[in-house]
Amino acid sequence: MNVPNALDYAAAILGGKGKLCLALKLHRQNLYSWRKAGRVPLPRALQIEELTGGKVRKEWLVPGFFNDNTDSTKQVAA
Repeated sequence: MNVPNALDYAAAILGGKGKLCLALKLHRQNLYSWRKAGRVPLPRALQIEELTGGKVRKEWLVPGFFNDNTDSTKQVAA
């Protein structure tokens, strides 16, 4: 999921962009800046994940930051 879609999903879960902003104690302009940048600051990504009960994952909000070790096709060197 890309950052704009993840932010929209978080807003939908919380009842709209205004309520998401209130929960994060920030201005709506911050959301638009994050959408444009294609990433959310890590502390805010963690907050959003917690506020949504894990439905919006921090990995979606900060692409490339977290190491995804869930790929079963990767081989561990012996």
